[in-house]
Amino acid sequence: MHIRELRFRRNVECLHRLGSRAVHALLSELAASHLLRTEIEMIGARYVARLDPVTMRAVGAERAPASTAAPASYVVASAAR
Repeated sequence: MHIRELRFRRNVECLHRLGSRAVHALLSELAASHLLRTEIEMIGARYVARLDPVTMRAVGAERAPASTAAPASYVVASAAR
């Protein structure tokens, strides 16, 4: 795995541990700086509608996969089946 991917994963995990306020701040900054608010809202709504936290924990899917072969959107698409 590439060192940049490892750093990215570590930062995501640290950000998650900081809680929803930190995640909100990051997404708000990203949305504002790249004019992506609508897209972020739509993707977030899709994840919330399709993913169940209890199921995610039960199957060990609450953490990043060991491989980057499947993008995060794959989890959402798989959960919709």
